[in-house]
Amino acid sequence: MAISEKRTPIPRQPSANEKLSEAKEWHEDSIEKYEQDLDAAHDGVAKVCAYTTGLDSLDEIVRGLHQGQVYIFAGPTSSGKTSLALTTAMTLALTQMPPVLFISLEMSHEDLAARGISWLTEIPQADVIDARAGRAKLTDEQRQAISLAKSWIPRRVQVIATASITVKEVSAAAGDLKKDKGLSLVICDYIGLVSPESGKRYDTSEREVRDVSRAFKALAMQMNVPVILLSQINRNAAKNRKPTVNDLRDSGAIENDASAVVIIGKSDRFPDSAVRLHVKKNRFGKKDVYRDVGFNRQIGKFVDDPQLGAQWLSDEE
Repeated sequence: MAISEKRTPIPRQPSANEKLSEAKEWHEDSIEKYEQDLDAAHDGVAKVCAYTTGLDSLDEIVRGLHQGQVYIFAGPTSSGKTSLALTTAMTLALTQMPPVLFISLEMSHEDLAARGISWLTEIPQADVIDARAGRAKLTDEQRQAISLAKSWIPRRVQVIATASITVKEVSAAAGDLKKDKGLSLVICDYIGLVSPESGKRYDTSEREVRDVSRAFKALAMQMNVPVILLSQINRNAAKNRKPTVNDLRDSGAIENDASAVVIIGKSDRFPDSAVRLHVKKNRFGKKDVYRDVGFNRQIGKFVDDPQLGAQWLSDEE
């Protein structure tokens, strides 16, 4: 008895003319959408959404955080990377935007909660932590402020604190949050600790980071939200007052997918109350510029301070 073999039919490939026709339709649709957005902006009803970084000065130079784009906040250890990302997250959380997803591979839920409470209430982090351990006394007003912050923050900032995670797991968490409550922003602290795929091995760390970076870019486009990735810079670059993109660990793998790279450095004019933000890549504006911004380390908050300077200066001078 002959056994009949089932063959899966090979799908017909579109012809060159069909591909050109599809490209033409996409091109025309894109132009029409741009014209609609332009008209809406002229009428004062902008449709192109750019979220704030939490700093007007940084928004000015990078044009805000755009949906579907990846942004890098980099710096040496203890430079304020997490605080800058938290400033962005908390500022967005105070608006009517959907919740923020904050992935932390370096801090526990408790540590991040203490930082968030301190940022929101402006009670020093040390006092928030000591009060929890019974080593500090708070006023009734401070206790009430902390109580309100503790109930409010989890509703606006979804935190996943874990020692290890893959981009696939981040994507799943982002998808669940977007489906349940909406999603405005994804933050990952930091990219060097994220695994591309469970069990997959790489010859070099650069290839591994490259796959992670590309996966986060895909996540940003799929979820239609901005993604902020925190990154370390090389140790020998920490003393350099004019950092470059090459100072990023595995810089080539990270830079390609990022719309902007912001490196946090020391302010030589105000070392105790400010830091220097170096914008080293910027698809939507000037690059290789710097500006000092206020940084209150006690509460982990970045602020614009006109006394530190009112404009971005060239990093090339």
